[in-house]
Amino acid sequence: MANDQSKRESEQNSQISPTKNLKEQIKQEIKQELRDELESTPKPHPTDVDVDVVKKKESGWLSKLFEPKHDFYALLREQSQTTLSGMLALQSYLTTGSLENKQKVRDLESAADEQKLSLEKKLNDSFVTPFDREDIYDIAVFLDEIINAAKATVREMDAMQMHPSDPAFIEMAEILVEGTRCINSSFHQLNRNHKEAYEFAQLARKSENRLGKTYRVAMSELFAQDDIKLIFKTTEIYRSLLYASERINLLGEKLLHVIVKMS
Repeated sequence: MANDQSKRESEQNSQISPTKNLKEQIKQEIKQELRDELESTPKPHPTDVDVDVVKKKESGWLSKLFEPKHDFYALLREQSQTTLSGMLALQSYLTTGSLENKQKVRDLESAADEQKLSLEKKLNDSFVTPFDREDIYDIAVFLDEIINAAKATVREMDAMQMHPSDPAFIEMAEILVEGTRCINSSFHQLNRNHKEAYEFAQLARKSENRLGKTYRVAMSELFAQDDIKLIFKTTEIYRSLLYASERINLLGEKLLHVIVKMS
């Protein structure tokens, strides 16, 4: 009886063993395939990783190198706004004779000088500028000359002891304010909308023609009078205002030149 049971167990083991062996063989083959696949996958070379890191560092360094150090658009807008404020103060003085506005013209001219000097220092300190550095410098100079002309008008009025009672003074001052306002608007669009910046610069240039016509009419009426001293003193004021319009025209032309190069 025991021999029969032992015989049956032996037969069962002989039937199971091949199955177990087959499963083990399959497992071993799968493991080997996985090992082969892992070994065949290319691994990143250490030098490749280093090159990527170096490239990223170089890219960051170059971007910093060519990034403008100062916002010259903002600096020009600030100087332009000061110039416009100075011209508005001159208009108020020539309209009302206000001593407060006369002093305001002087104060704003001094502030504009400081802004111009600050811009020039930043220009010398910058490797990269948004457009040609010579153009930036010229624009700052023309802006300064416009408000200098406003201050010169006030000084001429003081030197000749004249009171702003001539209607032509008021008309010319209004034209100068319009021209300066167009210049200021052009600066505000310079790095945003070249088309609008160009149109405002064109309008600014037209202010010289308008003031020129007013100047000729006023001179004609002035020389119809007999007071030689009044003629001489008034002519000096007219010429000072005319000079301001010429500076506005030159700045408008310069802006057109810059916009064309940027477009």
